[in-house]
Amino acid sequence: MAEALLRALLAQTVALSLSAVAVHTLQALVFRRFGAGAGYLCWLLVPVAMVAVALPRSETDALVVRVDVAAVAPSWMAMPAPAASGAGVSVAVALAAAWAAGALVLTFALVRRQSRFDDSISRIGGSAPRLPRGSGPAVLGLLKPRIALPKDFRTAFDREERRLMLLHEAVHLRRRDNL
Repeated sequence: MAEALLRALLAQTVALSLSAVAVHTLQALVFRRFGAGAGYLCWLLVPVAMVAVALPRSETDALVVRVDVAAVAPSWMAMPAPAASGAGVSVAVALAAAWAAGALVLTFALVRRQSRFDDSISRIGGSAPRLPRGSGPAVLGLLKPRIALPKDFRTAFDREERRLMLLHEAVHLRRRDNL
């Protein structure tokens, strides 16, 4: 059971990593040739790859590639071969626990970063978020998105620039891009 969970977590992690690298690599080309909408659409590759890895598949149709990991891995990564089936399970449980601990640490780090960002944004009258001077307008919020303006919005941009920026951000709101 623990070994199957570890394999599933590893497969999902590899799918996430490789698809994110693929998107990052493809985006510049796609942006230039097909525009920004197509470039952002590339991010659909990530959930598609993760779902594809999770789907059940026939073992008879599988392409098997064997890699001698011991031959290419550094010596400090070598894992002792399990003496009995119980030893293999304990290694799998330890690796799954290490993965879960890393995921938990990352979650706390991201929550802390978001909290610091939220604290850096001042609010006028408790409602409209105001961004630091020198930044541009942005859509903030996932469930209740709204346009946040920099503190110097009225003075840093002329009337036409402000109009175009607000129209641009309104498109993000209408398309629910944050979601």
